[in-house]
Amino acid sequence: MAMKPCRFCAKSVEIYQNPLNTLTTYHCSSHGVYALCEGVPINEPIQHIINGYLYETRKRVNSCILTTDNIQRIINDPIVPKTAMQKLNKILEWMYIRNNGFDGVFESKDMVPAIGYAKNVCELSRMLESLSELEYVTKISQSFDNTSYMLTIKGLTYAEALMFSNTNSNKVFVAMGFSPDLLDAHENAIKPACEELGFSAFIISEEEHNDGITDKIIAAIKTSRFAIVDFTYNNNGAYFEAGYAQGKGLPVIRTCKKGWFDSTDEEGHKNKLHFDISHYNIILWENEEDLKKRLIDRIGATIL
Repeated sequence: MAMKPCRFCAKSVEIYQNPLNTLTTYHCSSHGVYALCEGVPINEPIQHIINGYLYETRKRVNSCILTTDNIQRIINDPIVPKTAMQKLNKILEWMYIRNNGFDGVFESKDMVPAIGYAKNVCELSRMLESLSELEYVTKISQSFDNTSYMLTIKGLTYAEALMFSNTNSNKVFVAMGFSPDLLDAHENAIKPACEELGFSAFIISEEEHNDGITDKIIAAIKTSRFAIVDFTYNNNGAYFEAGYAQGKGLPVIRTCKKGWFDSTDEEGHKNKLHFDISHYNIILWENEEDLKKRLIDRIGATIL
């Protein structure tokens, strides 16, 4: 192995140049193991996002290959903060994990911008000042080149709520009937749509478990970021699962196959959904391609 500056923190790190392709693999203590494909642009508008992502996931993944496609996936990944408050939350979570009871002191000079997906040290400083104004942290000393912070009780309470909620989950609970056409829609539309945006969709039939099916459903909903519920054929379980997910505060995306919705039953009555959900903005999908596209649009608009 040779030595070369890390692409994101400029530390001198070990690298491995694969002679069979254009990948250079970096071994960085701050950013983990990542491989950068030659010619892939990591310019200023996105560098801090990749920097933060690699820093946050350095202990979760073996390596990350930075290709043009993967960079777009990282930008869309649900763990990447999309708002200013979400960036502040990252700093609070970092502090909470490293807090030593009520005595944890955090020195600004020891904190790197990647903790809060900040663009630079100046932005990180402004973010810490904002946390102080929100009374989530308090300053205990300040000098020309360093400020010492501690989490307040308000900050501890808020950070604990963040840590033990499912806001960082990438799991998506899917409720639907198990007819072949719906299972195909799950495999060919729902799963790919979620994966494209950094989520992992699953139905209970895919999960190994020893519990009763209802207990497993409840546990799965509790650990999911949001739910997708398909009401085609008026599956009774879907109503229960949608209601439970909504009651737990999860966003619920409701779908139904348009071909069934527009048709009639054996007695000539038009198929219709229960009036309790008829006022929701339900995705009426025509085929798997249509379902995938509309799910990507809806998730992007309401979840990310």
